[in-house]
Amino acid sequence: MTVAAVLVAAVLVAYAACLGTLGPMMLGRARWTARAPLLAIVVYLAAGWSVIAALGLAGLTLAVHATALGGGLSHLVGACVHRLQATCPSRSRGARTT
Repeated sequence: MTVAAVLVAAVLVAYAACLGTLGPMMLGRARWTARAPLLAIVVYLAAGWSVIAALGLAGLTLAVHATALGGGLSHLVGACVHRLQATCPSRSRGARTT
C-alpha cells in the first residue's frame, strides 16, 4: 500500500469521526435550527450522508490499493471481461445480424 492511499484513508476517517461526533452537538446547540427547521434537516442529513460516504471511500481507497499492488485488481477485471465475453453473444465481423 502506498503512503498516499493510507493518508487519504486516514484523512477521510478523521473527517468522518470529527463530523460524526461534533456535528450533532453543534447542531443541537444552534439557535438557527428553530428558526429554519427545514434547513436544519437538510444540513443534518447532508452531514450524516457525508460521514457514510467518507467511510465508504476510505474503505474503497484501501481495498483498491491493496488489491491493485498485488495484481489482484487487474486479474479481477480481466476475469470479469473474459466471463462477459464468454456469456454474451458478440457481433464479430462477418457475422449475420438478422
